This record gives sequence, C-alpha cells and structure tokens, in this order.
Amino acid sequence: MSNQNPEQQARDGSDAQLRAAGWAVQDKDTLDFNEGEGQAVREVFTFHRPETLRELLSQEKSLHARLLDLPALVPINLRGCQIDAVTELDGSVKKAKPRSLVQMATG
Repeated sequence: MSNQNPEQQARDGSDAQLRAAGWAVQDKDTLDFNEGEGQAVREVFTFHRPETLRELLSQEKSLHARLLDLPALVPINLRGCQIDAVTELDGSVKKAKPRSLVQMATG
C-alpha cells in the first residue's frame, strides 16, 4: 500500500502519462529547457500571506476592473495566432468570462 495521499498519486499518474507522450516533466524550481523537446512544468501552489490579502482587498478596483484597464495590444513581432489568442483572451475578460485556457506554442 502506498503512503502517498490521493493528490500525490494522481500527480504520479499524470507525470507518467506526460512522459509516455514525450514530455519532460519537471519542477518549476529546477526547470531545464534542454531536458527535452517539450516541457511539462509542475507548479507549487502556495497561499497568500495575510498582508498580501489585506493589500488586495484594500485596492480601489477589483481585479476584473483592473484587467479592463490594460492597454491595447501592440502586435509588433507577433504571429497571427498570437494576436488572435491575446485578442480572444481580452474579449473573454471584457465579457466577464472568468475562466480561460490559453495554450500557445513557443519557439
């Protein structure tokens, strides 16, 4: 019987599937871009410190309102697919759709 909690067991399964598909699975703190052709980076989630939460709560505008104030995209040196992705993401923010998935190839 494993001494891992369900989250750790699920991560091991996900890592194995990613490796089988050709991805180099790494932690973000030890990331090596030369490890392989594709990188799957594990994030370590942490909680905000109390003072950070107080600062966020004391801000005059909500995150959504601040996102609406972002400057327009300057598409210099961007490919068409990158421009489309950012434009669609901006549209989702403006429509108050809080969930977005962005996947862009690099290199």
